[in-house]
Amino acid sequence: MNRFMKFLLLGLLLAPLITGCTSTRFTSTMKNQEFQNTEGVKFNIETVSLEFASAREMDNIAFIREQGHKANLARELIMAEAEKSYPELFVAEGDVIPLELNISLNSSNNQVDRMPLIMASLATIPVPTSIYEDIAVDLKVRDESNKILFANSSKFRQETGNWTTAFSPFGLIPVPGKSDIPKLTRFGPAPGLTQRGSQFLRRSIVNSIVKTLKDSDMQKMVASYKRSRRFAEANRRLEERLLQGASSSAMDQAMAKQPLVLMPLRASGIAAANRPAMESAIASGLSNRYKVYFGKRVADTVREIYTKATAEAKAGEECDDTMCMQNIGISFQSELVASANVVRNPSGYMLTLNVTNVFDDVVVMSESVPCKGCDEFQVVERLKTLSEI
Repeated sequence: MNRFMKFLLLGLLLAPLITGCTSTRFTSTMKNQEFQNTEGVKFNIETVSLEFASAREMDNIAFIREQGHKANLARELIMAEAEKSYPELFVAEGDVIPLELNISLNSSNNQVDRMPLIMASLATIPVPTSIYEDIAVDLKVRDESNKILFANSSKFRQETGNWTTAFSPFGLIPVPGKSDIPKLTRFGPAPGLTQRGSQFLRRSIVNSIVKTLKDSDMQKMVASYKRSRRFAEANRRLEERLLQGASSSAMDQAMAKQPLVLMPLRASGIAAANRPAMESAIASGLSNRYKVYFGKRVADTVREIYTKATAEAKAGEECDDTMCMQNIGISFQSELVASANVVRNPSGYMLTLNVTNVFDDVVVMSESVPCKGCDEFQVVERLKTLSEI
């Protein structure tokens, strides 16, 4: 073997040591989430925006990581990770609720503090260093009219721990400390953003989204979103009818009237045969101001919703009456629900009517009047006038 070949072979053997040897570990305070999608809905990450800390002078390491984050935290990549990690919760197409993400990142490191040790050893002895990412994930859900239905955030810290050597193979020894994913050992200088580290960051961000959803009142948020979508669909159909020339003064009046659901009459001491007449009288009075839904269709819907809620309630717990009322409102695209009571006593009857916005939990109207010495026929007339107040 001639001298040239010997130097070439020696150079090839020493090249990895000259360029460096590195071991890297990855940890995150945001772990995988156990989540049961009891609402049966799915989400799509529709938009992603990134913000980077600018209150300090950015060093070279932070600048390089920022450029890498812009490429590695694209919406498509985060959504792909979400579908892979939580297929029961995320899907790109179909009947989904869109999510808005704003991700804030603040990078810091301790490499400057460790530099004297690295230089003193001529980079032949590995010295642990860390890059920290403090991350805030803001999550929003908007309804069909662009109104924010839900907004919440979560924070976590991700650490990339390295040690690197030059002129020695000691950097190939696994860096000490725990790692949430397998450690990375390689020839070369300490990596900036590796493919493994970028995927791990996307997974932590998806875990953060799931944690935010899990900690929220998903049932209320989903109900509000579905309600807004029903209203938007109803408006769209109405606009189509108007464009087709189906407009009339009756339609204009119907548009002006707010929908209202009249719950089945609750009565005590009243003949069953007279209850439909009383319920109709209340609906007649309310129809002057509202588009009233009542009767068998409402009764069937109420029974179905309460039966389902009771079956899903945990042992020893009652069904959520507020959520049931909201679901009734959603079924008829209405925020308002009216309930009426007729109670017979020795002196006559007590009549009560309440109208409530079940989503804002605000009482729109509450009337209670006695009907002393009345019979059931007079009660029917009084109920009509009561609902007109």
